[in-house]
Amino acid sequence: MNNNQVERFYKFLKSKPELLKKIQNEFGKHSDNKISPEFIKNEVIPIAKENNFDVPVEDILEYEENVASKLKNISEEELSSVSGGKMDSKSIASGILSLTLLCGATGLGGTAHAMSPEVASTSTSYSVSQVAKSALETAGSIITWPLAKIWSVIYPDPAKPKITRGEFPFKFVYEINGENKVIEDTVVCKYEGIGWNESEGKYRKWKNYLASGNDTSIVLVSLVDSSTRIHYDIYYQSGYAEYYMGAPDVNKSSFPRFYENLKGSSVSAEELLKYGIKIISWEHSQPIANEFK
Repeated sequence: MNNNQVERFYKFLKSKPELLKKIQNEFGKHSDNKISPEFIKNEVIPIAKENNFDVPVEDILEYEENVASKLKNISEEELSSVSGGKMDSKSIASGILSLTLLCGATGLGGTAHAMSPEVASTSTSYSVSQVAKSALETAGSIITWPLAKIWSVIYPDPAKPKITRGEFPFKFVYEINGENKVIEDTVVCKYEGIGWNESEGKYRKWKNYLASGNDTSIVLVSLVDSSTRIHYDIYYQSGYAEYYMGAPDVNKSSFPRFYENLKGSSVSAEELLKYGIKIISWEHSQPIANEFK
């Protein structure tokens, strides 16, 4: 079974409410709250193929069975509260797709204010039943805060790194106003487990700081824009943990780089010259080769 392909397809559906609604409309014609192999073949697979997802019926069914087994950790009361009384452990034979179709189609049927991500992530005693009473699923949404506990249980954890801590020294020597300056420090990086939010689902949590205790963004020079008289800085961003620790989902903003906060853009080493900064030497550690399982 190709778990990753099924998960990518589900995430795609989450971003395309019009397609999900199409599936929901067909699912609404069924009274047993279950998704059969025929339903997947006739209603789900064509949408997958039209959008370049190769997900066999068997893979979806197996994935759904794995998800359903994880839902045993959710109480009958909690399942009922997020599905408007339409779901219990016996009827949830199809895991997350059934959840999204049922709850996405029926909503919570009330008028309330959505609970903030901060409350959802910090209040460990906040039950799904309480959340269901204080949140309203917005139109076109698939998974919202009322489903936070269920989503956190069934959504697969990102692969964890084998190496969870590292230290990465750097040294930057530059000249400004005829004076040589040296910045030398060590970026300390740590893996801090799994986090969750509505937009990303589960994600790896990283932390990085400088061994000296200084800010990870080091100001090289402070300037004033001649036209607007706005003060701004050119600084060296020492890089982020996901870059140094060899995470597979690194973006360019994680690299060590130079930055200016007037326009909010990166500055190349060559462009530093126009700010009166001449690089003499720049040494920074390379990312490690890490394993994620």
